[in-house]
Amino acid sequence: MAGKIFINYRRGDDPGHTGRLFDRLQDIFEPQQLFMDVDNIAPGLDFVRVLNERVAECDIVLAVIGKGWVDSRDLSGARRLEDPEDFVRIEIESALTQGKRVIPVLVGDSQMPHPEDLPEALRPLARRNAVRLTHERFRADVQGLVKALQQGLGEIEAQRQAEAEALRRAQAEEERRRREAEAARRAEEEAQRKKAELEAMERAAEERRRREAAAKQRAEEERAFALAKRTGSIVALDTFLAVHSTGAFAEEAKRLKAAVLAREEAAERAAAERRRQEAAAKQRAEEERAFASAKRTGSIVALDTFLAVHPTGAFAEEAKG
Repeated sequence: MAGKIFINYRRGDDPGHTGRLFDRLQDIFEPQQLFMDVDNIAPGLDFVRVLNERVAECDIVLAVIGKGWVDSRDLSGARRLEDPEDFVRIEIESALTQGKRVIPVLVGDSQMPHPEDLPEALRPLARRNAVRLTHERFRADVQGLVKALQQGLGEIEAQRQAEAEALRRAQAEEERRRREAEAARRAEEEAQRKKAELEAMERAAEERRRREAAAKQRAEEERAFALAKRTGSIVALDTFLAVHSTGAFAEEAKRLKAAVLAREEAAERAAAERRRQEAAAKQRAEEERAFASAKRTGSIVALDTFLAVHPTGAFAEEAKG
């Protein structure tokens, strides 16, 4: 049976029973299961810490109480249990603090200490159920203690196994939740990755459609501009600009329109000047013919008639003279 037993006793307080008890326990339990004397503390170590560690390694603490246990005194006459550095007190106090199962072992006629007989830190010991070892029934009493120890160690081992199983299950559950969370995280990452890929593909497709539409629009605009350019008319250019006012060829169409307008205006001015000159030449020829006719006649009436029609003409001064 697993588990360890710590035997707490005061040297000089009925050591015979303690020795017999230890020998009997050695016959039943493995040597590594029994701790009795902690007297090999290396120099320089904190003995309180060492005692606490030794007690922590055990499952059950036997507090052997003889007749002189409560009132044992040091050389100065002070009660040993009142000394915080008393080994017996340190071991029991540590066991109580750590929640160990502490079994008072009453030797012979010794009585269970009353709480008021104990320091504050040891008073919970007075509430622990005790066993008694008598000289007359020592073997039977020890057998009863052994049975209690075996039962206690079994219960402690069962509790330890239950706690270990509960811990294992908790760890397994935690691992399961971790794996599920990890799987969910990976699934979410995969979903996000696929979503990002799909969005990227959609953006690429949209960009491709946009570029194709832009290329198609530019091609249509280029064809329309080429047609308007070949036509070279203001109407054709205005029609192009009405449809493609912000297109790639809009500025060129505007410049071409301005050039066409400039040419048309120049042609219009030239035609007007030509018509003016033709009219002036026609008028001079008519005036010249009329003056020649009046001159041939040589009459005042004819000349007056000529001046009445051409008072400011090129031949007016000659007609007057």
